[in-house]
Amino acid sequence: MTLAQTQCAQEGVPFADVFQQQFVISEASSAKLTPLDDIHLGKWRIEYGQSLPVIIARAGKDRTAVFLGLAADPDSASLITEDLLTQHLEQANDIDGFFRRMAACAGRYATFAQFGSDCAFELDAVGSLGAVFDARAKRIGSTVSLLLDRDIVDNTDYVLNDAAFRGKARYAFGHTQDLFIKRLLPNHRLNLNSFVSSRVSPQFGDISELDDAAQEQTLWSLAERFRSVLKCYSQIKDPPLLPLSGGVDSRLLLACAKPFRDRFEYFSHATNYMSSVDTQIAQQMATAVEVPLQVIDTRKGRPDAFPSQEPAHYLSRIHCIATSQKVRNDAFDSRIFAAMHALPKGRVVLRGNVADFLKAVLWRKAIREYKEEKRHNLSVGVRMMMLGNNDPDKHDALRLEYRTWYKDLTGTAARRPYDFMFAEHFLSHGLGNMFYGLPDNFYVCPFNDRKLISGAISLPPDQRAQLDFHDMILSRWAPELASIRYTRDSVTESQQAKLAARQSN
Repeated sequence: MTLAQTQCAQEGVPFADVFQQQFVISEASSAKLTPLDDIHLGKWRIEYGQSLPVIIARAGKDRTAVFLGLAADPDSASLITEDLLTQHLEQANDIDGFFRRMAACAGRYATFAQFGSDCAFELDAVGSLGAVFDARAKRIGSTVSLLLDRDIVDNTDYVLNDAAFRGKARYAFGHTQDLFIKRLLPNHRLNLNSFVSSRVSPQFGDISELDDAAQEQTLWSLAERFRSVLKCYSQIKDPPLLPLSGGVDSRLLLACAKPFRDRFEYFSHATNYMSSVDTQIAQQMATAVEVPLQVIDTRKGRPDAFPSQEPAHYLSRIHCIATSQKVRNDAFDSRIFAAMHALPKGRVVLRGNVADFLKAVLWRKAIREYKEEKRHNLSVGVRMMMLGNNDPDKHDALRLEYRTWYKDLTGTAARRPYDFMFAEHFLSHGLGNMFYGLPDNFYVCPFNDRKLISGAISLPPDQRAQLDFHDMILSRWAPELASIRYTRDSVTESQQAKLAARQSN
């Protein structure tokens, strides 16, 4: 019995519901780990939950692929289907060529492939359909508790392990709470013969320094690609849900989805005073583009609030078990759980998180490093990872792991360490695990696409941080949104000043 099954039994929650979006890949000759559905592919068994999209394709006698999740195909106007997956299998010269094709998809997914004796597994661009692996047991799975049929071996190699397991710090560098289970990082491929993970090159495609003309060309190529990706998701039978807020990312989503906005459904939720401001701004945005908005208000005494704390505690336990955290009742504010619970179950929810690349989200004070062309400061880099420790750069082990990771970056990528840090450590260890804790809906970041990310990373970080490129997209594609205020007053003041300057010119 796995740790996941044991925890579900102890907490009185149904295993099939908690792990309905998760998977395990193991050798078929080993014992079946879970009561999930399974398929056999040669020497491998893939177990998967009822709500995880799974596509299987075969080509010839020795080529097989399994696609887990949802993604827009790089060349077509649709999401990946069995026919498209089969085409990619048939057209690839070898397994490396096949993975290069699949790496160009946009969405939340992972790919398993066999080409003769070659067999490997790879994640999406930021690892948003997360995976961990145990090289000793030759297993891959969504989460640690789903892989473990033994006691946890405390990860003494990670100095922040205790705090991270309790949700008070962050994991990074592929660490998990178990010494022998490692997180598979995006931009890395797991060879299933050796169970060795290695960086795939190129990392995000062609990243380069751009002059002014090339910047504008790159931006509009990026914007058009994002629009085509959103168009693919708009064709899902049950309209995807798109959250609106007073932030930057949902405004970009709405602007790029505007031509087919009637194919989405929109919501905003209030769980405290600040998010209630979000709902007011979201209503202005929805009115401006003429779409209906559902407002979910879960504050105490409001219609969408839980009548008691027990449902919130129940969902909190589910979240902890599903994400392999220490089980506790206060993992999230009950009002946040109520908002999540209020969404129609089984629907795809589109999130703007990965569009953070377009605003250089983790650069912060390090923008100066870029502008002044300074050598990358490793101590600053470790601190900027926001691992949950006041002085992570004081830990020699963390500094060493950061230095080892950074040495893998070459060329222009080496001048973009905060972008790669964001993808490979912040998002993969964060979203890649956290989304499993929301099993009633399938969450996807449509900006999660290597072409979009490489284009955004190539744009100057200082201009991204000033939201210059967001401004350009909004001004051309959704000018009615440009004058609507943001939740953060500082962003509103900055954007309004730039808008006034453009109008005066």
